Amino acid sequence: MPTFTKFYIESFEGVALYDYDETIRDLIYKVKGCGDIELRETFLERYINIFKIKYKDYYLVPAPSYYEDDNKRGFNHVIEIYRCLGLEPLYIFEKIDDYKQAGSNVQNRQNIGEHIKTKNINLYGKKILIVDDVYTTGSTIRFMIKQLRKMNPKTIKILVVAKTKRKVVAN
Repeated sequence: MPTFTKFYIESFEGVALYDYDETIRDLIYKVKGCGDIELRETFLERYINIFKIKYKDYYLVPAPSYYEDDNKRGFNHVIEIYRCLGLEPLYIFEKIDDYKQAGSNVQNRQNIGEHIKTKNINLYGKKILIVDDVYTTGSTIRFMIKQLRKMNPKTIKILVVAKTKRKVVAN
């Protein structure tokens, strides 16, 4: 069941549809890892009309994916998940190697920019919707925001399928 968790990176609003749990992890893996493209619509299907209104006139900027992985599966899973919104995608970011964040610690994730090539595009006056499948530490999205701000968009918002819950450490 969706949780619609609102979060902020700097002053930029983000929405996560689900908590990142075992069920969501398995569904994302089936789309991304097993190539079951038919499952892509399960994430947004109930809320397509709401998001089409909320993000009308936005451009979709997907989190970068390694092109060889996309070629192997035959599609970019992030683009496919959000395709139902009918927004024009802007391919600004590209992973230049097969770096996987899943096995990396927080400190290594902070260096994500070393693995991403950014196209310099004039976004003046454009509304940008950053999309990704999973928000763990926010390193990728923070990097994307930093780069996008240099391109002068009118606004930036974030939409992710799932977000990990922050663990609270007791003193």
